[in-house]
Amino acid sequence: RGPRRGGGGGGGRGGGDTVRFNYKWSVTAEKTRILTVRGLGADLMKISSTGDIEIASGGFRTWRCYQALNMILQPAGLEVDADPEGEGAGYKGGKWSLKHTKNGWTLPFEDKMKMSAFPAREWKKILPGLESLPEDVEFVGKKD
Repeated sequence: RGPRRGGGGGGGRGGGDTVRFNYKWSVTAEKTRILTVRGLGADLMKISSTGDIEIASGGFRTWRCYQALNMILQPAGLEVDADPEGEGAGYKGGKWSLKHTKNGWTLPFEDKMKMSAFPAREWKKILPGLESLPEDVEFVGKKD
């Protein structure tokens, strides 16, 4: 069994608060490695060895999606912030933003946003974190 993230605990029975991730690695003709992370019925992240990233919520601005995005973005030094004034403490209906934890820049979050998130030379530092992401995660706390 993989690690429990997000304050897990309890049995991993695939209940309503469990998110299952699927990971697909591919390589382009130019030898660029790409990881596609699928969860909640959508492609949540595509990240490449050149530093390019595409991020989406799949239309689910919920607590579980917020937590899932933050878990899979962490190896790249990125996190999603939610407007604390929004409905549902910012997770539902509130504005989301994407923040780089080391460089400090922040951008408004948009579904299917694309950007260059890190220099290609950082790939070897980021790769181990991507390779160790768990398949099943149980999020405990706020309900969608």
